[in-house]
Amino acid sequence: MRKRISETPREEFITQGKKAADIMKKRNFWSNCSSVFSFLSMENEIDTEPLIQAALEKGKDVFVPKIEDQSLAFYQIHSLDFPFIINSYGIKEPETEKSRIKPVKIDRNFSKHDFIMIICPGLAFDWEGNRLGRGKGYYDRLLEYVFSNRSFNYNIGMCMDFQVIKKVPTGRYDKSMHAVLTGKTFRITTNILEV
Repeated sequence: MRKRISETPREEFITQGKKAADIMKKRNFWSNCSSVFSFLSMENEIDTEPLIQAALEKGKDVFVPKIEDQSLAFYQIHSLDFPFIINSYGIKEPETEKSRIKPVKIDRNFSKHDFIMIICPGLAFDWEGNRLGRGKGYYDRLLEYVFSNRSFNYNIGMCMDFQVIKKVPTGRYDKSMHAVLTGKTFRITTNILEV
């Protein structure tokens, strides 16, 4: 999968990101979500900027992650034109000192009845919602935390169409997605989502 990703032109990541955003905007539950937590894509990941822009234009609260103390802290952004840095993993993160923004806690800042959407990256997914991360466990720990503190959230895996494979190997700590979104299709993997 890493080889296939490395051989894919950057333009394809951008194209599929736009198409994925268009697919998402047609889903009924998109309107129900008041807040979107999305990863900021690297050069070799499906482009999340069109989806983030769509959420901002819809008036949703948008939060992006920063690695802090071996976990993900989320910061609210109000546009895609925000101060950022590239961390040691090559990931774009908000520049929190310059912008003076503070992190939010998903259990503390949101009612358990608020519908939030968490857009998750991955190296590979399958149509059962299983996710193969990049080995650091940041999103598995995040989703475990969210599961322990919330009643309503949509976990959406977002990736290139070729990153969906027949079966992803899973372990006891791996968290599954409620749906998988690519530039070609959207598939719900659980019955909690309203089509």
